[in-house]
Amino acid sequence: MAEEQLVPAPRAPLDSRRAFREQVVKAVVGAAIDGRREIIWVDADFADWPLDDPHLLDAMTRWARRPERKFLMLARRYDDVARRHPRFTQWRRTWSHRVECRSAPELSDQEMPTLMLAGDLYSLQLLDHQRWHGRWLDDEAEFKAWREVVDAVLQRSDVDFPANNLGL
Repeated sequence: MAEEQLVPAPRAPLDSRRAFREQVVKAVVGAAIDGRREIIWVDADFADWPLDDPHLLDAMTRWARRPERKFLMLARRYDDVARRHPRFTQWRRTWSHRVECRSAPELSDQEMPTLMLAGDLYSLQLLDHQRWHGRWLDDEAEFKAWREVVDAVLQRSDVDFPANNLGL
């Protein structure tokens, strides 16, 4: 895909699992085009995220190639990410200098929000995991409030999901 072909699609409602997955990809594409310096993903385990989607990985690579980029993943656990998302796991190894993965296992799944934060234009929240209802965060104040929540959880988190597992 040529650089000039990377165009974000219009936002759509978050009303199904498929829509959530598609909108995560569109938000990353938009953040890459717009030059956002930081992308934050928050979820209990990232089981339902489109981490192996080729379009997502392409957009993430284009985003990560630019200077001063930081990608933060915050989860309760990463137990199944490597097994379920091998392409993403390889991407994470390649871009480990841009990626920070942290876990907060003391939180319950219900306490851990499902969010993508990339500025006020490319942030979304999944509100209901059963019905797959979510929304775009359109208000700068709301984005900042969620960023404060993430910062508070980060203070109680630990580095996790290493890029390389070293063994003896």
